[in-house]
Amino acid sequence: MSIGPDPQIGTSSIRNEAFNTTYTRGQILIDAMKDLTVKTVLDIGAYTGETAEWFCRLFPKATIWSVEPVPESFVKLKSRGNPRVKPFHFAATNFEGTCTIFLNAAAHTNGLFPINSASRDSIDISTRREERLLNGLTLPENQDQVEVPARTLDSFVVENGLSQIDFLKIDVQGAETVVLQGSHDVLRNTRAILIEVSLYDYYTQQNSIGDVEEFLRPSGFELWSITDQSNNPMNGRT
Repeated sequence: MSIGPDPQIGTSSIRNEAFNTTYTRGQILIDAMKDLTVKTVLDIGAYTGETAEWFCRLFPKATIWSVEPVPESFVKLKSRGNPRVKPFHFAATNFEGTCTIFLNAAAHTNGLFPINSASRDSIDISTRREERLLNGLTLPENQDQVEVPARTLDSFVVENGLSQIDFLKIDVQGAETVVLQGSHDVLRNTRAILIEVSLYDYYTQQNSIGDVEEFLRPSGFELWSITDQSNNPMNGRT
């Protein structure tokens, strides 16, 4: 039996084609901000600063407050020397003190939670696990760790006199709700948010969009757009 092409039911595909010719990711963010002049951007999970530089181009009047916990990445972030980017070295969490960051071979996946060695969504982990089993190695691979300062965004904005956040970006590898738990006051004074939600089981903790909305909706936020999707070619999962 042969299966023909998917039927086009309704008009969503037509609207999506029109959307793709009109919008870039940046244009979505600009339209979401409406006519607001963006002056203060809080960049949580700044990595080595690529996104901060993009925000500088996207919002030409903004100061970017960039937070990065991993020491090596923070050094690279700071070395960019952009006068509009203010780098800070700590992990945004739901408490004050210190915390452990787990370090991975792919540095952009470093985070508060260790890799899930039993992951079924990660192509890389699944492949490595099969290779280890074939070689009689059943123990999970060890991860390097580093201790870093930890603090809430609520305390951070008070310390730095940030009474209004025009735009908040959170990209923290599965720790989205941990950051939001320490950001109650920040959310009440933030106009728009861009947040990455990790649905894959790559880490020992993952969140759903519903988990994130439990924090955002009481502060008056609603979903505007899903700007990017990462679709798994191994199992079809988003």
